[in-house]
Amino acid sequence: MDNNLMNELFNDIFSVIPVFSKVILNVGDILLKENGIARAHIIVIYCIKNQEKINITELSKILSAPKPNVTCWVDKLVKIGFVERAFDEADRRIIYVKLTEKGLKFVQIYEEELRKSFALKLGKADSKDIELLKDTLENMKKLLIKIN
Repeated sequence: MDNNLMNELFNDIFSVIPVFSKVILNVGDILLKENGIARAHIIVIYCIKNQEKINITELSKILSAPKPNVTCWVDKLVKIGFVERAFDEADRRIIYVKLTEKGLKFVQIYEEELRKSFALKLGKADSKDIELLKDTLENMKKLLIKIN
């Protein structure tokens, strides 16, 4: 691939992601701050939510983050009651983490607030713009699956 094109793509991606994040996740950031957690914690919460059961090592691999960092994030979530540790029934040396009812309720509230904010912001766009965004996201998903 042409180096100029590669550099353009790289710059485009890293100029869009922060803006997209700020526009879409801004409301969520307020909720996170109110609960004393950061975006890293919500990412951990979603990884835990999407797994039936997961241990710190597996979570670390999924997040591509050092195990001590993941342990620290999980400790914070345990402290505020969003996550709990559970021993494996067959091997008590294995400890899994899972969301508590409080954690699940937080995810529901977080998603609801993000959806409201998203709908409010997209309400300013016309149907062509919304269709363009939908198509763009679909294409991005396809490309990410392909290159991964």
